[in-house]
Amino acid sequence: MSNHLIIDNAVPTDTFKAIQQDLLHDQFDWYFRKGIQHAGDNNSQFIHPFHINGLIATSKEKFNCVFPILDILKPEAICRIKANLTHRTVETLETGLHIDIMIPGALTAIFYVNTTNGYTYFSDGTKVKSIENRLLIFPSCTPHAGATCTDEHRRVVINFNYMPSLNNDIWQKIKTPKDQQYQELWEDRAEGY
Repeated sequence: MSNHLIIDNAVPTDTFKAIQQDLLHDQFDWYFRKGIQHAGDNNSQFIHPFHINGLIATSKEKFNCVFPILDILKPEAICRIKANLTHRTVETLETGLHIDIMIPGALTAIFYVNTTNGYTYFSDGTKVKSIENRLLIFPSCTPHAGATCTDEHRRVVINFNYMPSLNNDIWQKIKTPKDQQYQELWEDRAEGY
């Protein structure tokens, strides 16, 4: 898959350990969600909403853990941020391919909180291993899915859906042809003001 970027050791080690300690703590708030791709898919996961529908959906203290990743992403606008926890399965379970949001120019980022033999996969067969402190970024219109782990008690990721600024370096590296059309349209409209 050419339209993705992987940043290993994304945040400094001490910052990462603090994020990991928070999200893997026994007292961290997780909410059961029936379905991973959609409610009727016979799968389940636990989520922690950080930012949903334009609003911070968690405590200020918990929201602070996503700031170091936001410093890397530099979003112009946040669509959604949530943590996902899938439990260990006997055999690896690949969830169904899906698209997080269909907004021209939007990006999806996945921050891996712990190392497991689970992974993220794409429709072209590309697999990205779940390695702690790894950040995967790709256009939100890209079909993708997760796979459960069999070697740890849980696989935890933080999922970001956001709008980058038009001059965002990451977006410039991985944008799709449709994103390029969106940028040109946006620039043409901006000239009219």
